[in-house]
Amino acid sequence: MYTKETEKECNIETIEERMKDIATRREILHNMVQKQQRLSQEIYDALDKCVNNFDKDNGKLKSMVAHSRPKESLDNTKRQKTERKDSTPASSLEFLVDPSAIEEENPLEPKYCTCRRVSSGMMVECENEDCPIEWFHFECVGLTKETQPEVWYCKACAANMKN
Repeated sequence: MYTKETEKECNIETIEERMKDIATRREILHNMVQKQQRLSQEIYDALDKCVNNFDKDNGKLKSMVAHSRPKESLDNTKRQKTERKDSTPASSLEFLVDPSAIEEENPLEPKYCTCRRVSSGMMVECENEDCPIEWFHFECVGLTKETQPEVWYCKACAANMKN
C-alpha cells in the first residue's frame, strides 16, 4: 500500500540526507578505529621498551654477578661445582634434613635443576653462562662423582649449541 509516509521515505532528498548521515557516521567510526589502533600501537611500543630495558638491566646484573665471583684456582673451582650452590658440602646437611622439608619450610629459597627443587646433594653447573637453570642435581642428570666430566652442558644448552 502506497501512503504519504512511503512517498516521504522514497523522496530523493530524504535518501541523500540519509546517505550523507551514514557517510558522516562511517567517517566518525573510521576515525575512532584509527585512534584505537594508534593507541594500541603506542601501548605496545611502551611495553616493548620496558621489556627491552628490563632485559638490558637483567643482563647487566648477570654480568655484575658473574664478575663479582672470587677468582679461585682451577682445582678449587671444579671441586666447588660438585658442591652445593652455597659452597656448603652436601655431606654436612644431607643426613640432617630431607630436601623436600627445606623446600616446604622456606618457599623463598631458590629452585634449581629441571626438577625445580632446592639445592641439595651433589650438583653440577652448566658451563653455558646464559643457561637459565645453571645448577643441576647429579641424580637428575645421571651423573656421579666418577662420571662427572671436566666440562658439562645441560641437554637444552647442548642442543642449542648444535643449532
